Amino acid sequence: MPKAETQAIVDALQPFQALLGQWRWITNKKFEGKNKSGEDLQWVWDFQHDAAQPSLTAKCESHPYISQIWLSYSPGDDQFVARVKPVEGSARELRGQWVEDGEPKEESDGKRTQHTYKLQLTQVAPTDGE
Repeated sequence: MPKAETQAIVDALQPFQALLGQWRWITNKKFEGKNKSGEDLQWVWDFQHDAAQPSLTAKCESHPYISQIWLSYSPGDDQFVARVKPVEGSARELRGQWVEDGEPKEESDGKRTQHTYKLQLTQVAPTDGE
């Protein structure tokens, strides 16, 4: 992949820098009467899984649905690409773009400003299923 294309991918993923680091997760579904949660989800840059397609990736050993997810960008068709490796079943691919042209929505409580971005993804593979 040409260096310019690799740089375009990295540039497109810059708004997601806020994801980097350790995250706590929780499910809405109850398991044995309780929500399942964990603190083992960590987002990092990934330049090795697919050297031609830099991405941000998150891996989780204890999540009941997702074991790993990769988020990247396809400059050729101007779409973000999410590849999901579920705990069970086949891998999924979702594609999409920013809603509202990627412009952040700013909200302030008078003390600090929060920027909200909205990305809409649609599952493209497999073509059926949830």
